[in-house]
Amino acid sequence: MRQSSPSPSPRKGVLRPGSRPGADTPETWRQERHRSPHLRSRCRRHRRVRGLLTGAKGVRFGGGRQWRLVDAYAGTLREKLFQKVLKWDGVIGWISAGLSIQGSFLALGDTRNNRAIVGGHQQGFGFARNIAMDQHVLVRNRQFDMFDIPKVGPELLRISIDENTAVIVSKNDAEIFGASYVTAHGRKFRSRKG
Repeated sequence: MRQSSPSPSPRKGVLRPGSRPGADTPETWRQERHRSPHLRSRCRRHRRVRGLLTGAKGVRFGGGRQWRLVDAYAGTLREKLFQKVLKWDGVIGWISAGLSIQGSFLALGDTRNNRAIVGGHQQGFGFARNIAMDQHVLVRNRQFDMFDIPKVGPELLRISIDENTAVIVSKNDAEIFGASYVTAHGRKFRSRKG
């Protein structure tokens, strides 16, 4: 997702918060060979958080469970600074669960299981407004799961992205890259089931 506004600093670092147990440790980062600054979700030092995110050109959300990202960042200084990354002409990227959190509606936000498309956590970060997004669609046979979203959010555009595929959004334009498919269903879409 990309919006435009001048960045206050030339920093190029990419920060990656974790959304699965064990993903948020320096040891995991060393094993995965990340060289970007690391923002721990449990970091309580606002000065450090602000320093890492101010002027950042990108944030990358990792895989795991979507609702963990909500629990860690919703309503915090970090969430506000994530939004500012977009205003500074930065990029917000994802792997797996990091996609769903970007919409205004949080698909697969159920803490009890990872199959219910509509769960207890329904508020995403809204980097992409009026959208619900799902990932791993074909490989996990979830191509029809988004049909449940209009029951709770009939105004939402529903986007499903398969593995090894990416969408780059800039304002109102989207480009699709990769080896598989992206599906999009608007509020006027009707399935054969009615």
